[in-house]
Amino acid sequence: MNDLDVSDFNKSRSFLLGWSILVFCLWFFGADLTAFKLLGNEIKLTKNVSEVWLLLGCANAYLWFRYLQLVPKGGFNFDGDMNEVYDDVLRSWVAIRLVFFDRWRIKYQQHKLNGFKVKIYKSAAVMRRFNVVSKGAAVQAHRLNLSDRAAMDVSYLYQVTLEKGGTNEGWGFGISVQPNAFFAAALKAIAFIKGVFVVPWFTTYLLPVMVGAGATILAIDQWWLINS
Repeated sequence: MNDLDVSDFNKSRSFLLGWSILVFCLWFFGADLTAFKLLGNEIKLTKNVSEVWLLLGCANAYLWFRYLQLVPKGGFNFDGDMNEVYDDVLRSWVAIRLVFFDRWRIKYQQHKLNGFKVKIYKSAAVMRRFNVVSKGAAVQAHRLNLSDRAAMDVSYLYQVTLEKGGTNEGWGFGISVQPNAFFAAALKAIAFIKGVFVVPWFTTYLLPVMVGAGATILAIDQWWLINS
């Protein structure tokens, strides 16, 4: 944000939301914009009355652009809280997929482990976001497609009883589970909807943009209706 203080962003958001809500209220209640009070004095407009909505729209547009200029870098990307929500959605998807689609394949792999036939009596899966690496260096997230960024690393831990000898052994292995682009986009959409209600990212960054744009369009539309 260069030399701007964080409070500048908060103030711009407050001004944008406050002015936009005022515009919506003036429209909803059909306010008479030819007269208003300023510092206790009543002011009555006699010229260019038909341009009042245009003035309101221009003021709202200025506050809207000012807000966009002050949004911190990366503010419209998922923050830490939203990524945690996304990870929860991904883990749920992986769990459902493993239960309904891949469980048979995993058990087959376990049974064939090291050529021994085994009896599984306890298992657990630990899922986390897969850390994609290339030549020993972490790949920057923006260089990865949506499917790569949504890859999950699944570690399986389980205990088995060898049929020969009857000894208990602990085994484990890991695989990477990666949704295709369609499922990755769908899961991110689900995370977005869930995040709207549980974390402040949406109301902090996106909601002011939507409210400000809506109020500006409404004001310009009212001006157009009056003058057309």
